[in-house]
Amino acid sequence: MLLTVQERIVAVGLLNPEGDMFWLRAKRALTAKVGFSADEILEFEFKNEDGMTKWNPEKEKDKDVELSDGELALFVDALKELERTKKLRDEHFSLYEKIVE
Repeated sequence: MLLTVQERIVAVGLLNPEGDMFWLRAKRALTAKVGFSADEILEFEFKNEDGMTKWNPEKEKDKDVELSDGELALFVDALKELERTKKLRDEHFSLYEKIVE
């Protein structure tokens, strides 16, 4: 699945920071797949301004991420829960369309 920088940031943010050891191991593996390497952080020129993550859009590249059905289900469930509780935001839109619809 091809993910933009924004979609990757949103996806990692969907993962609950708390859980049992099984969850934390799964979260760590997912973050490694979807998140950013040190090289990408430098390449995309990430910076934090006023609590917001920004990057150089001219350097942006999409990443092809292979997710198992189970891994994909974790993201789908998180997005559906946000929808159910009416907490979806604009930043979730493209990822929601890509993996839920």
